[in-house]
Amino acid sequence: MNISFSKKKSFIIHPFLFACFPVLFLLSINSGEITAQDAFIPIVISASISFVFWIILRCFLDGKKAGLLLSLFILLFIIYGNVHNILQSNSSDAIQFLSSNPVLGTVFLAIGILGTIFFVKTKVTTELNRIFNIVAISMIAVLIFSLMFYYASNWTDVDSILSDFVEEPIIINNVEEKPDVFVLIIDEFAGEKQLKMDFNYDLTPFNKELEKRDFFMPDVSLANYPHSFLSFASTLNMSYLDSFVEDADPNSKDMRLFIRFSDQNKVFRTFDSYGYKITAVGSSVGYTGGNVDEYLCTYSDRIFELRKNLVLTYLPVTIFNEHLLSQFHRDKLECSFSYIENYESDGKRPHFVHTHLLLPHGPFIYDSEGNNAERDPNLKVDKEGYLGQLKFAEKKSLELIDSIQKRSPESVIIIYSDHGYRQEIDQANLTDEDLIRGFNVISAVYFPDKDTDLPEKLSLVNLYRIFFNTYFDTDYEILEDRQIWYNNIIPTPYVHIDVTDKLNSLI
Repeated sequence: MNISFSKKKSFIIHPFLFACFPVLFLLSINSGEITAQDAFIPIVISASISFVFWIILRCFLDGKKAGLLLSLFILLFIIYGNVHNILQSNSSDAIQFLSSNPVLGTVFLAIGILGTIFFVKTKVTTELNRIFNIVAISMIAVLIFSLMFYYASNWTDVDSILSDFVEEPIIINNVEEKPDVFVLIIDEFAGEKQLKMDFNYDLTPFNKELEKRDFFMPDVSLANYPHSFLSFASTLNMSYLDSFVEDADPNSKDMRLFIRFSDQNKVFRTFDSYGYKITAVGSSVGYTGGNVDEYLCTYSDRIFELRKNLVLTYLPVTIFNEHLLSQFHRDKLECSFSYIENYESDGKRPHFVHTHLLLPHGPFIYDSEGNNAERDPNLKVDKEGYLGQLKFAEKKSLELIDSIQKRSPESVIIIYSDHGYRQEIDQANLTDEDLIRGFNVISAVYFPDKDTDLPEKLSLVNLYRIFFNTYFDTDYEILEDRQIWYNNIIPTPYVHIDVTDKLNSLI
């Protein structure tokens, strides 16, 4: 019996592979910060949405034509989003006009209409389906190969390196007073010197409001690293990251070590050893070490970064930005605010509440009074949007502090930012001002009924050391202040440059 290969059944997989392409592409170019696990849910969602649309088109067309039409529009979205971003990065008024949604969108809409007519009328659907399958499989295969090559060439034995640190014994003393502890991290809140320099903004009124609430503040607060994933790893482990850097491949781009070091941090393990209930609120740090009792408002920020890039690249229309980005971010913050404002202790055991507010960090969704702000998310530098959201962060921080002190006046409150405002930093040509921008932060502590002796200049690596020495009778050494730069343009997280002396001459 002769078999006609032209009539041989071919599978329709290309629309589902094309739908997964944007996620895998963004994963491939951000693989040092986003893991394959982070991309799993977006891939499932993308493929599922594609399948639903294919089923809908099947009501009007046969399966192959429905698949071809769906792939056409997915490819148009992919090409449109990237062309739009490339043109938007050009400062020319003519190019900006061409990249606007009405102009560029009209061109792609016309292509879509012509393509629809072609695929509906064509009779060579089987051959086209095979070609589309081959193209889709090839594109996905290239991305998977590049990811495999990346992970193979940047492989780090994370578990082996971390084992000595995680197994390091915790100092436990017999202390009677174990107050509830609230930590409020207001992400990317610039310090006093940077705000004066870049915004001509005076932080004195905010500092005076903190002083009225019996907070202690150093004269100068400094982060030890200018990027969140390093800053968190250092602050939450009360240590510098030298030991990781010394033995690592300087060309490695694998950031998992620092992410896991944050996840299994010493601060959380210490509170757990002292019998604390631990609540992580609104945090981007995973805390996979098993010490957290409850996670609240903790939509992963690593996945949010992937989500943001997907929306801005492939759905560059304001309505999508609002519903898929701004509202998502707003809901997370409002959830965190609500928990602190309505906090009630169960009284069963001391409570450690670690709250990470991605505020005044973008996206800039609030004005200075906390009303919804309409800002262009594509702006690479939006100083007006940042300053408005910073003023709201001041106002909201004081409200949260008042709520804690009213409901739980004996609680410790620690507030700090992880790095300064970085949108104007020139990573390729670092200036003195850029050093101030990266490291100048704020920090303040409320230690009720305790004598607090903060140093005039405090770096974040010592923040929890001071707390544990004050309340748990530990004898942690106060480490020498050091500031260490990492170039984020060429992501080599194990190449660190000590800029302490230079920064000291500027502060």
